[in-house]
Amino acid sequence: TRPYICYIFRKLLSGGGAGRSAPPELGDMDTFMTEAVAEPQGMKKVRDLHGQLQDTVSNLSTKITVLLREREKDFLAAYRHHMYNVQKDLQDAKRSVKKAKDDLRNNDQIKKLKKERDWFRNEALRLEKLSQTQEKEIDSIQVKFNTLRDDRVWFEK
Repeated sequence: TRPYICYIFRKLLSGGGAGRSAPPELGDMDTFMTEAVAEPQGMKKVRDLHGQLQDTVSNLSTKITVLLREREKDFLAAYRHHMYNVQKDLQDAKRSVKKAKDDLRNNDQIKKLKKERDWFRNEALRLEKLSQTQEKEIDSIQVKFNTLRDDRVWFEK
């Protein structure tokens, strides 16, 4: 049965099978086996295409590695630029807060100075009223003094 299987195998490989021929004899078995083990016709083309495919995959891997490095470099440059902008914005915000604190401190100082001004104004008004009251008293005492002096002069005469 073995020679018959080899015969069928050879017929399939050669594309034959339309015409029937007798199975090979045992003496032809060595020739048949070397032919059966030999590469089929399209195998060389398959090996060439496989080699091209392997080269393409290898090139693709290299290209992907290069592309990844470029993208990584671009990403890091963009990240550094973004972080620079973030730090710049942070410094601007700190300056703005410091300016606001200074303005608030100045505003508090202005309020304190206005309060002192108002106190001095009120004190000046109070002292002016007191001064006017005392001037009126002085005037009234002056009038009394003049009257008393006139009376004394009159009594002395």
